[in-house]
Amino acid sequence: MKSYIHKLFKNIFPNRKDGISLRDIFIIVFTLFIMTSSIVISYISYIYNHKSAHEMAKQLMNEVSRNVYEHIDSYLSPLRNIVSINHLLVKQGKLDIHDNRQLKRHLWGQINMFPLIESIIVANKTEFYAYRRDILGVSASVGSMNWLELKSTHKYQRRDYLVNEKGDEVKLIAKLPYNPSESPWYIQAQASKRQLWSPIFAWKLSSQLGLLAVSPIYNGLNQLQGVLASGVPLANLNVHLKNLPFSQMGTIFIIETNGKIVASSTENQPLTAQKGESSTRLKITEIQEPTIHFTATQLLKKFGNLQAIQNEQQFNIKNKQEYFVRVTPYRDAYNLNWLIVTVAPKSVFMKSFYESLYKIIILSILAILLAIVLGSVLTRWLTQPLISFNSSVKQMTTGYFERLSVISPVREIRELSQSFNNMIKRLFQSFEELQSMNKQLIKAEEILANYNKELEKRVSERTIALQQEIKERKKTEEFLRKTDLELRKANSMLQNLSRIDTLTQVANRRMFDEHLEREWRRSKREKQPLTIMMIDVDHFKKYNDHYGHQAGDKCLQHIAQAIKQVVNRPMDLVARYGGEEFVVILANTNTEGAVELAKKIQNRIQKINIMHEKSDYKTITLSIGIASVLPGLSTRSDSLLAQADKALYQAKHNGRNCYEVYHFNLVS
Repeated sequence: MKSYIHKLFKNIFPNRKDGISLRDIFIIVFTLFIMTSSIVISYISYIYNHKSAHEMAKQLMNEVSRNVYEHIDSYLSPLRNIVSINHLLVKQGKLDIHDNRQLKRHLWGQINMFPLIESIIVANKTEFYAYRRDILGVSASVGSMNWLELKSTHKYQRRDYLVNEKGDEVKLIAKLPYNPSESPWYIQAQASKRQLWSPIFAWKLSSQLGLLAVSPIYNGLNQLQGVLASGVPLANLNVHLKNLPFSQMGTIFIIETNGKIVASSTENQPLTAQKGESSTRLKITEIQEPTIHFTATQLLKKFGNLQAIQNEQQFNIKNKQEYFVRVTPYRDAYNLNWLIVTVAPKSVFMKSFYESLYKIIILSILAILLAIVLGSVLTRWLTQPLISFNSSVKQMTTGYFERLSVISPVREIRELSQSFNNMIKRLFQSFEELQSMNKQLIKAEEILANYNKELEKRVSERTIALQQEIKERKKTEEFLRKTDLELRKANSMLQNLSRIDTLTQVANRRMFDEHLEREWRRSKREKQPLTIMMIDVDHFKKYNDHYGHQAGDKCLQHIAQAIKQVVNRPMDLVARYGGEEFVVILANTNTEGAVELAKKIQNRIQKINIMHEKSDYKTITLSIGIASVLPGLSTRSDSLLAQADKALYQAKHNGRNCYEVYHFNLVS
């Protein structure tokens, strides 16, 4: 370090053969200190502000994505609820879909209760009944109500009526050929056999998109009786996105994982008009708005396809300028799979940062100039007495000595002058004392040499004894180490035997109870979902009776190992719950993830192909019950276990060799 500083000063003053003056050193050091401090402060400010700008962008885009997510959920939930309620009422016999008067009264009350819903529909192969809100003003005025009716006697000719404030028909406005069983939403509901969302469609004579929640109705003989549906326009999503303050600085759009646009905060329409009365939906790569088009291109380039985006993603893209991009998946249990994309230019967040950095640089330059001026004045005042002191010392080196008299306002310099005078006085006295001490030192060295020889002899003897003692101690330590290792192994084997099921070599009931309580507390603390799968071997008693208990034990062993091969994360646990029942604890796993694992487990059992002549499927099959929860203060782990058991019971009730998920409808 010293040589580096010396070289630095030598490079600054290359022609100063007599060295550098103290005054110059003070000025340079003082200026370098201020300059270094300014540079460090500017750099730290740059790093901090740059990081703050990124963090602010991340938080803002996260807020916007959460706002859009919650708005979509609140906008679509009435459709799901209406279809679920109507399905439950039909199933309980409280709503007769063939009673025209009761059906009209019921649907009229529901559509007036939810002003954003476009239609509520009940249909079968030959009949169609619906109240529809005219959102386009085609039949009368925007917001007017229509009653759509197709009876079996109408020969597939639907009649549309304008209704009054009580829901009664006042005017026939159209007769249209219509077969409900050929509608895409009807066909999809019939094929799926459960409640779900229809494909997004475009209304005729408009550029607006619509969405239907549909649910099939089956009787006790598993025969299709009809389809319930409820629709809503998606144009309101565009309005919500445009009204968000974020839209003034960035772009928000919603897309399906097939690449088709759902809504956006821009003026671009999600449809392109075709000849006739139909319109075609646009993909994001076909949108002409530059930001959406470029973002879509980068998404496909980064992920290959949109189905690969399973979790929230945030990254940067660059096209003339840099953009922040955040992608948030929106999914539900009814096959809806959308992506919420927010895009904002980086310059919006960095503007204030660059202004602040410019001010810091200006202030740093002013501070350096001020440091040079103040350093020159201060060092001149401090070094003037030292120059006088240096002149007096030079005279002393030539043999001329007299008392130094340095006048300085600095106390340390005055004290230095006085100390120097006392030092010269005592220097001559010390020289004589030093000669006397030198003689005594020679004698002491002889005594010390003799003592060292004796000490070396004693140390050698003691070293031999210590080496022997160390050998004995090492033998003892090695014996103790081996004994401790054997005890640890034995203790570990005992612990494993107390927690492992001896037949299947998976966790036993005791280990399951401990692991469940531990994961319950951790999930509650980290606010993460916890899932339990109850698994039962179908008709296992018949298998034991037919093939024998030894074959039954081998069957359980194969099943346990097959489940462990699928459930292989360290945080998860597979345990034998009792008899032919197994239970799986899945940490940080929601219902969708558990369903995927259930499918994999059943596929693995099918591949094993254990013959079972007494089963309807002729092979060993599994019934699986699934329950997921986000642990809270008012819930307990045993309630989650009970929910999984109820789902397992429902799976058995549904014919076995299947899985069921615990939810409200299952309980009812």
